Amino acid sequence: MRLRNLAWIPLIASLSGCLNFGLAGEGDARAIVYYVMEDAGRAPSAASPSPRTLLMTDTSAGAFYDTDGMVFSKEPGTRGYYQFARWSERAGKRFSDLLLTRLEHERIFATVAQTGSNIRGDWLLTTDILELYHDAAQRPGTVKMLLRAEVTDLKT
Repeated sequence: MRLRNLAWIPLIASLSGCLNFGLAGEGDARAIVYYVMEDAGRAPSAASPSPRTLLMTDTSAGAFYDTDGMVFSKEPGTRGYYQFARWSERAGKRFSDLLLTRLEHERIFATVAQTGSNIRGDWLLTTDILELYHDAAQRPGTVKMLLRAEVTDLKT
């Protein structure tokens, strides 16, 4: 009678996930994929640049988005991180680099530089990522980004 009751322990342990019998094959292991945020780019502006200098701060992001984790949403008002997908760099830092490069190529300003570069500026651009996620409610989904940008005239 006592042995009969002990026979249920391996079954219960395996069903509760406490034991791994090595049944999953080598091909079941999933590797993490790192994605690079890129700019599709546009042709440089043909207009003559403003004689002003634009300074940029690094783009900030809320704690949930300031990570290399990729965020998704399947239902309104919900967010989660993908298990096997990551950004190659934190989204805020990468976005800052892309924005700086884009503004330099567009030639809207005489100079574009980051704060702390010992360049005196006329205007200051600050950007904040409020939301950045893959809206996966319908396939294939779309990327949603909510960005706040503020330009301050440093002379006045």
